[in-house]
Amino acid sequence: VLREEIMDPISASNSWVEIEGNRVQSVSGGGHWCGGMFTNAYDQARFGLLRLHDGSWNGKQLLSKDWVEMSKTPTALRPTYGFLNTEQAFTPVAPDSHFYHAGAGVNRIWVAPERDTVVVVRWISGDHFIGFTERMLATISS
Repeated sequence: VLREEIMDPISASNSWVEIEGNRVQSVSGGGHWCGGMFTNAYDQARFGLLRLHDGSWNGKQLLSKDWVEMSKTPTALRPTYGFLNTEQAFTPVAPDSHFYHAGAGVNRIWVAPERDTVVVVRWISGDHFIGFTERMLATISS
């Protein structure tokens, strides 16, 4: 269902590449514990763009607008629910409006809506992520 309803419409490769005219499955740098699915940085960026555009891709609503809104709504039990940076829990240097998707190996898809920006970071040490965020925000603010 994920492949048919989301990944194919956003042109995700699911780690397939073309080499000398042949389509070959490629190891994308490791499993990203998404039900056994392997993704590469380009596919993660496509998913980030889908989320940046509130679940719409090329004019077609792939994710329910209700689900998109709920996924960005904090809860009393856990204010960071919904992938939000509420109370700067994700990173203290980014605003609350930023949200992210995190995976194994500190793989993150970071979405900065008011900057119309998606950033994919893979295999970064967790203790370096705040410094990376500071530098990235300084760069995209310029």
